[in-house]
Amino acid sequence: YNKCSIYKKMATEDVVPILRNKYMQMLLWSEVKPVLDAWWDTYGSSSEDEEDCVRREEDVMQLQHQIYLFIQKDEWINRYQPCSIYSRRFLRDILHWLDSHRVEINTELMNSYINHQTNNINNDDDNERSYYKSYEHGEEKMVVKVKAGHHDVGMVTWDALYPLVSFIIDHQDIFKGKRVIEIGSGVGLCGIVLAMAAHAEAVTLTDNCSTVMDLICFNL
Repeated sequence: YNKCSIYKKMATEDVVPILRNKYMQMLLWSEVKPVLDAWWDTYGSSSEDEEDCVRREEDVMQLQHQIYLFIQKDEWINRYQPCSIYSRRFLRDILHWLDSHRVEINTELMNSYINHQTNNINNDDDNERSYYKSYEHGEEKMVVKVKAGHHDVGMVTWDALYPLVSFIIDHQDIFKGKRVIEIGSGVGLCGIVLAMAAHAEAVTLTDNCSTVMDLICFNL
């Protein structure tokens, strides 16, 4: 979770991991676009000199290729896939952003979007499906299973979860060595972060719904 969505000029090798993390967390386009805008400030806003234009085209193609790789080829993401509707919207928004800057669209990235569209055109029942949200903290990876469209609020992640998790990570000393109980744990991400990142001595997760508890057990 990024508490601040203001980014300075960024190189491709810095931007791609951030985009990948935001994709894995299924964050809104409003959290993705500032990263791309910062990248454009670095590479896109060059002069109209012919050499600069050629270099810009190469940089844009390289960025698109790297996005394609983590969406289509990343082993972790392929194993723990985000919601298919989100994936399509993510690709759509990326393509719209590229088009707004009047740059050439990478064929493999466009084909990836088309494939997501055609593979799910008659399968938009994500409300009945499970999907995954992944989080990275240093070398540790955390993944939670989420149920879309479920009647129980404990089966999804809420916006307040991200600043809470960020607070836990930034204030690990508060929880280190403590015994913590969470009331209404939902998918269990806060408890997982407390145990893995904040190193609480013991973490007890609770919920009043047996289906949610099954989901917590799966995520643990």
